[in-house]
Amino acid sequence: MLYFLVWEVQTGRCLKTFTLGGVVRWVEWCPNKALSLLAVAYNSEVVLLNPGVGDKLIIDKTDNLLAEAPENQENVIAERVAGVAQWEPVDIEKWDSGIRILIRHYKTVTQVCLPLQS
Repeated sequence: MLYFLVWEVQTGRCLKTFTLGGVVRWVEWCPNKALSLLAVAYNSEVVLLNPGVGDKLIIDKTDNLLAEAPENQENVIAERVAGVAQWEPVDIEKWDSGIRILIRHYKTVTQVCLPLQS
């Protein structure tokens, strides 16, 4: 079993432990401070997870946002993109563990880059 840990830098205390199916290659916090969201890359997958730490209102807002999958509009997702990455909803067990969305890629994912905010 491989684990991913969220630590509090100021105290060095472990706040959360997540069980993932591979070696974590990259972690990126969502730059939007109004959301509690991490992107974690391992194997050929990226999971978006709510670590559940910090302000309860922000944690709840994040869950409400990700609770319902967006409508899949054929003209939004090009066929060539759909062949590269598959977005999947998660079962209740993964949701309860903090994982909100699973993205499967056809190759090993080694980095996750978020756009810079202007």
